[in-house]
Amino acid sequence: MAPRKGIARAPVKDIDQAEMNEMFTYDAATGQIFWKKATSRNKIKAGTRAGSPLSDGYRQVRANGIIYKLHRVVWVMHFGEIPEGKVVNHKDRNRSNNRLENLEVVWPHENVAHGMLAEMLSKEIYCHETSTVYPSLKQAAADLKLSACNISMVLHNRRKTAGGKTFSYASTTTTTTTTTTD
Repeated sequence: MAPRKGIARAPVKDIDQAEMNEMFTYDAATGQIFWKKATSRNKIKAGTRAGSPLSDGYRQVRANGIIYKLHRVVWVMHFGEIPEGKVVNHKDRNRSNNRLENLEVVWPHENVAHGMLAEMLSKEIYCHETSTVYPSLKQAAADLKLSACNISMVLHNRRKTAGGKTFSYASTTTTTTTTTTD
């Protein structure tokens, strides 16, 4: 997605540790950052929680006219530059949980795999053709003898069907039919 006109988006390598530590304090218990100093330009008061929520669950903060994802700022504040080509992952998949113990630096493919694993193990999946709710993507794939990757692509609107079937997350449907296997 292209940045909106007039708003600079910072590459990960451009987050300066000293600058971030000069602007923000970090609360280890909550994983939140707070402004250290008041600014008249943005009407920010010292001690105010920094950042705002995004619709995808992340938080972002604007500092010196540049928008940063909060989890990246937290990482850089404590550990310095994020190695080139790597990303900061939320271990528990909760994008607003920026506590240090929940963050790790990984390769992008590891981040994707971590998200797939969480999806495979934790979310109920509804198959429209069979009116069945499966306890997980992994179970739906096993029971229907389909690829978990293909079902996931249907769930994320990257393909229409998997094995001729359509799927959605059970939380978005009203059915209560369930299936179990021995």
